[in-house]
Amino acid sequence: MKRFFPLAMLFLISCQNSTSLKPLPMTTRWFFQSDEKDQGIAESWFAADYGHPRTFEIAEFHDWDGWLGQPYDGLGWYFTDISVENIQNIAIGFANIDDEATVFVNGLPCGSHSGAGQPVKLVISSALRPGSNRIAVRVKDFGGPGGLLGDVSFWTFKDPADLRVYQGKEQSPAPPDWAVGAVIYEVNLRQFTNAGTVCAFADHLPRLREMGVDVLWFMPLHAIGEKNRKGVLGSPYSIRDYRSFNPEFGSLEDFKRVVDQAHAMDFRVIIDWVANHTAWDHPWIEEHPEWYSRNSAGEIVPPVADWSDVADLNYDAAELHAAMVAEMLWWIREVDIDGFRCDVAEMVPPEFWRLASEKLGREKELLWLAEGENPSLHSDGFHVTYASKLYWLMNRLAKLEVPVSAIDDLLAAEAQSYPPGALRLRFTSNHDENSWNGSAPERLGPGARAFAVLTFTLPGVPLIYNGQEAGLQKRLQFFNKDVIDWQPDFLAEFYRSLAHFAELHQAARQGKRDRLDVQNPHVFAFAARAGHDEFYTTINFSPQPVMVELPELPVGFVEWFSRTSVSAIPTAIEMEGWGYRIFTRPADQ
Repeated sequence: MKRFFPLAMLFLISCQNSTSLKPLPMTTRWFFQSDEKDQGIAESWFAADYGHPRTFEIAEFHDWDGWLGQPYDGLGWYFTDISVENIQNIAIGFANIDDEATVFVNGLPCGSHSGAGQPVKLVISSALRPGSNRIAVRVKDFGGPGGLLGDVSFWTFKDPADLRVYQGKEQSPAPPDWAVGAVIYEVNLRQFTNAGTVCAFADHLPRLREMGVDVLWFMPLHAIGEKNRKGVLGSPYSIRDYRSFNPEFGSLEDFKRVVDQAHAMDFRVIIDWVANHTAWDHPWIEEHPEWYSRNSAGEIVPPVADWSDVADLNYDAAELHAAMVAEMLWWIREVDIDGFRCDVAEMVPPEFWRLASEKLGREKELLWLAEGENPSLHSDGFHVTYASKLYWLMNRLAKLEVPVSAIDDLLAAEAQSYPPGALRLRFTSNHDENSWNGSAPERLGPGARAFAVLTFTLPGVPLIYNGQEAGLQKRLQFFNKDVIDWQPDFLAEFYRSLAHFAELHQAARQGKRDRLDVQNPHVFAFAARAGHDEFYTTINFSPQPVMVELPELPVGFVEWFSRTSVSAIPTAIEMEGWGYRIFTRPADQ
């Protein structure tokens, strides 16, 4: 489903006592403005030069109801200006936020946090500039006391590890062995072929296997609701019956045969699961109306106003948990699927995911992929979570709106925010982003390949959305037929090479990563190592050609794409605009 307000470059970090973590004395005046009509984003209240409507000057941080003279649940903004002479590692600290907050520095989003009652620190260094800096904090409260409920402070640090969010010893659940180092390929059956059937898709299995795809993720395969349907064919995420198979795609028996064929070719198959809502003509609407959310008038409601074609499930009904698990189990036993990609996972109570992953795990070892990136999802049974913040950051990097150092901030925050073993899904496109925000070439322009290289060389699980290997440039319609314009082998060799690289270097990709100082603010270069597995990545995130020196690159290493050997140290590399290089040991070729 389409997410209604994704933010770019959000870096979450929490506080922990440390000898390198020191308070930064700062004299500030803070002001507050309520945002009852949610107009702050549209009117750019976060911008550095915006004339903010400063309703209240804050003498002491506490529940904003006191300033407003009445209970208020909704949005509010806090503003201040700070002066910085020496740009260093700086974080802003909050003693308590209720419930969600995003920090903007000089108009750039620099951090986000969800959850009340927790002290947090957010890295803001990448957006600071010498002299005066405007800071805006957008806070959303869902009920009860709201706003910044405790002091706001500034801190310097040396090592991002000193700002560690994840304090527990619990690891992310271990994924199946076959999922580590895997490349996932998302299948939009409706748009994949003219026929749009699983049998027509099966003709592509040899091509995808040769390209290096390991896991096939099928968008929802169930019959689609007709009541309140959007478009001609409706949304695949409007489920009329969890045990049905959409006749648009063929028959269930057809799909069983395709799954068997995929397994024989060493693919794994996961399906999209929509646990948050159903179609309006799902039998549960009549048989179990108590399983749905209602408004004050007693009417069943959608989860979000714009999602008018679906009805929101209410997991306060205990029986719903067992019923939904039974529906998922049916697909494991009847079709032998290997896991689930779980739609809007953060909108479903965590206790359900814990129950489902525990019970279904007794039946078969499964892969659990969450559409969501809250670190707590890994405690709820998920192996892989969306790396959406990287996706939105890449979109802004493509427009040269943020410095390349923002990647460092994000990765440092990820490393400290997620439990050991957590896998992140890296992508430049998927069904939502393609349809609602544009194809990868549309958003990323000439840098599309460079950003794809980034997703395959960073730690995590890379994703290819169907058609990217054909250079898909159009937005595929979501509710109607709109077939991919296949250009055979247009980028297939590029993705085959990346997938082969990801397989060979899975240890180093998940291992230790050292940023290389190449004295160019537009170039992102790093070395990744794990035992004898080692590689070097260099990417020019600008349209201008650059000359880069890599002082640490060993003689004898070979550039992955061109197979050119390194013959001297330091190594001078001439890189075209949006160019990329990966260096590995010769044996890896």
